[in-house]
Amino acid sequence: MIVGAGYRAAIGFGPLIALLLTFLAQSAAAGSFDHAGLAQRVLETEIVPAHQEFLANTGVLRSQVGDVCSGRTKLADAKLRDAFARTVDSWGRVEVYRFGPIELEDRRYRVLFWPDPRNVSRRVLRKLLSQEEELADWDVRNASVAAIGLRALDALLFLPARQEDLSDGKSATCKIVGAVSQDLELIAREMLQGWNSGGSYRPVWLTPGPENSSFVSPSETSFALIKSYEMSLQALLQQRLPPENGGKTKWRVLPSSRTSMVLVQANLEALDGLLDQVGQGPLFAPDKRALSVLKMARTELGFAIRAIRGTQNRTVQEIEERAGAMRRPIESALKLGVQAISVLSQQSPPSFNALDGD
Repeated sequence: MIVGAGYRAAIGFGPLIALLLTFLAQSAAAGSFDHAGLAQRVLETEIVPAHQEFLANTGVLRSQVGDVCSGRTKLADAKLRDAFARTVDSWGRVEVYRFGPIELEDRRYRVLFWPDPRNVSRRVLRKLLSQEEELADWDVRNASVAAIGLRALDALLFLPARQEDLSDGKSATCKIVGAVSQDLELIAREMLQGWNSGGSYRPVWLTPGPENSSFVSPSETSFALIKSYEMSLQALLQQRLPPENGGKTKWRVLPSSRTSMVLVQANLEALDGLLDQVGQGPLFAPDKRALSVLKMARTELGFAIRAIRGTQNRTVQEIEERAGAMRRPIESALKLGVQAISVLSQQSPPSFNALDGD
């Protein structure tokens, strides 16, 4: 059974979306919107906790990588797999925000090099492992983004062909995964420091103004949140979910660890958390129509999350067969959520594909 199919059939969902968006396009939220209040709320309830969790999980992962390379056991392997999945999950809750320390110093791509349609990451790693003289001078902080981050760990820790190398703590594989896991923890710490009290980016986010090169007015922080919501859902549809009609889009971000859907679910749950913060008062004078659409967007995200949870322990083919159940509610949540947030915060909704730049 396709999740949400009966719901859509019962209420004629496609036409209803079009009607609601037409109403919202003609609406304007009454009164003024507290952009500064939303920025503060999202920072304290969503952004900082997500970064704290990411730092904690990267620390555990770094420790588990060291344990496995010191002496592999079934228990160590199980703990490593769990630590990696938790790190992927916490990263998925951090990366949906497309502003801040994550966008500095290539941190986004140092953690996750994706999309990678030509499989550059695997080719770079194979070359690196085959040239010991090059590895001797290898510095993870100056390495290609294709050779580090979660994609590198996915390949080197969980590919069956690499398992034997993990038994030798002096192997090239152990040297790389040790350095990469330490780098992930360092990146997580740097990003959290930027958001924490006294950090470099916190005042940028909380004090917009003419001298602020990132946010000239308070409303621009709200627009940054709208764009984060829009771009993240577009990325899922274009780069991280199987195509509905059997196309050849490469969607398995972390295939060896089988955590691709863990990442997608974390993205969706984080975006649902963002909608929850937007919908809570007292940021604006009530706009019942916009709030109703916001609630519908969260319902659609809920359908998508449940569909993705249903892919656990499924084969790749079975996941691809469920593409429609995952994609259709996300497409609806994208339209509904962007428009509702835009009306509530009195912003013009984005009118271009943020990933393509059109």
